[in-house]
Amino acid sequence: MTTTRQIEANRANAQRSTGPRTEQGKARASRNALRHGLSIPVLSDPGLLKQVEDLAHRIAKENSKAGLLKPARLVAEAEVDLTRARHAKYEWLSRELDDPADGALASSEKKSGMESVALTNKVRQLVRFDRYERRALSRRKSATRAFDAARVEDVGKD
Repeated sequence: MTTTRQIEANRANAQRSTGPRTEQGKARASRNALRHGLSIPVLSDPGLLKQVEDLAHRIAKENSKAGLLKPARLVAEAEVDLTRARHAKYEWLSRELDDPADGALASSEKKSGMESVALTNKVRQLVRFDRYERRALSRRKSATRAFDAARVEDVGKD
């Protein structure tokens, strides 16, 4: 059960938590809602679905049997996902390296001792992008093995 003392402490803390006050802080906070969209499945985006289908047909080759199209779709889906993750990481890195406001922010952070916090947050974001990329690579590797096995099986049927 929450005590009266805890409730009063929470209210006092809430009064001090007003968000960013400087223009630089507000500019940085305004980018918080921007998401890379990498957690959204590739097949839920019609544009990406077309890319997956086109790539799957190229992988399976139009003249091959329909049995290879399903494993080819898995390879294509993972490949499109990998491309998407790499592109998102590239875009983020480009913004971080080219943002002139970030340089001013870094100098003010140095003065206030927040330099390591800012660097830690950037490393965390890179780790997130890396996780998406590794997952897509792993899925592509597994899908490629399944496709190769299906192709060998398909050749054996002839």
